[in-house]
Amino acid sequence: MHGEASRRLYMRVTTLASSYLSVGVIAAWDADDASEGTNAKVIYSIEKNVIHERTGEAIFRVNPQSGLIQTALCCLDRETTPEYHIQVVATDGGGLKGTGTVVVRLADVNDNSPRLARQLWELEVDETWGKGPPNDTTILEVSAADRDTSNYFYYRVVEASGWGWEHFSMRSVGAVGQLYAIKTLDYENDTHRRGFKFMVQVTDRVSILRG
Repeated sequence: MHGEASRRLYMRVTTLASSYLSVGVIAAWDADDASEGTNAKVIYSIEKNVIHERTGEAIFRVNPQSGLIQTALCCLDRETTPEYHIQVVATDGGGLKGTGTVVVRLADVNDNSPRLARQLWELEVDETWGKGPPNDTTILEVSAADRDTSNYFYYRVVEASGWGWEHFSMRSVGAVGQLYAIKTLDYENDTHRRGFKFMVQVTDRVSILRG
């Protein structure tokens, strides 16, 4: 066994949200004299990898010379597993080793569509006839859910989606959508009295805002 057996292992980890991307670079320092033999030459490897449950393949790989860690397969999903731990090894030319743990945290990507909390909302509202124009009073709050962590929900009434859609509009307030009347609702009007039926839609506009 040659020279200095101990070494310090430095790790730099970059968060990721997809596959075949660079995670980070590990770097080891060897106290042996690099000008004498190969004892100071360091080779990197992964001693304890993470195995994909479905395929049985290793999720990460490391370049033996540069120490660059990359994903080895597609695709990593933060909503399924937000964090991975792998154990890396640096081995010198004399066979001495230094180990370290790399923690890989996945950054969130806006890759899930929002879902409305319900498929159908039914309600009764007062008519606005004789009270002047509608005053933007909220008559219904609609909510949605999304598995992504960063969301900016935008709610709207879908045009031409059913009877009476043009009488209503929506505003987005935080995570909810508020429905309100923009035209007179008259109980004495036979068609109004039979009710209105239309569709509302929610979209996640995080990617638009980031762009």
